[in-house]
Amino acid sequence: MIHRSLVLRERITAIVGAALLLLLVGTAVVLNFVFTPSKLTPVVERIADRSLNARLRMGGVELTFFSTFPRFGVKLTDGTLVSTALRDTLWQRTDTLLTFRKAVLVFNPVSYLRHRKIDILKLSLDSADVYAFRDGTGRANWDILPSADTLASGTAADTTADTVRTVSEISVRHVALRHGSVTFDDRETKVFANIRDAGLRLRARLGEGHSMLALDFRNRNILFWQDGELLVNRVATRLRASVELDRAQRTLTLHDALLGINGTELDLTGTVRRDTA
Repeated sequence: MIHRSLVLRERITAIVGAALLLLLVGTAVVLNFVFTPSKLTPVVERIADRSLNARLRMGGVELTFFSTFPRFGVKLTDGTLVSTALRDTLWQRTDTLLTFRKAVLVFNPVSYLRHRKIDILKLSLDSADVYAFRDGTGRANWDILPSADTLASGTAADTTADTVRTVSEISVRHVALRHGSVTFDDRETKVFANIRDAGLRLRARLGEGHSMLALDFRNRNILFWQDGELLVNRVATRLRASVELDRAQRTLTLHDALLGINGTELDLTGTVRRDTA
């Protein structure tokens, strides 16, 4: 009897192992011969061009499996997002809203299918440069989302509302930004600001009763001009904080927070509670 059980267990193990091997081989075939970067990249670009008031161009779009096993992910390389909100052709430097060297997104679709939970395992962005520009008439290059009158009446809003209602929790386990720069150029208010060589690590969880956010941000320099006058320069900052929101107790708690400016650091901690009196 014991011998039969051992034989049966070995057979089941062999069958499961063979099935996993076939799955891995099938996945490798699909990724290397069907969903190749050369086939995926133009498809993603066309979808983005139709959905946004912008032109997205990338060096490659790749589905990851082996590097992010056992989760699937998407890797984008050498991306440029050019806004068409100001002009359709003859683009200038101010139309380039975003450039990046590499972006990787890894998520867990099973969590949403089983528990209606959005689970982002990893989101990383390397060497990203954002240029937010507004001209003298108030038109901005970041207005790339379709206007309400271009959408089907009520369809998009209803779909978005249904999606929000069906999500029980949002979990972001790891966000990383390396060597990022942000430029804000407002010709209407004559404000120019630049954050250079920024880095960010973040994790968050948004639930119905309890939410948390932990982040660590730092940058090499902040530059700020207004009306042709230089107001801020050579300012390196750091912000590290862990924040918890308890909706039942109506409290917002700050743990182990640190604010630093040019090497001078200030520790912060405490709790904010809603006045129920």
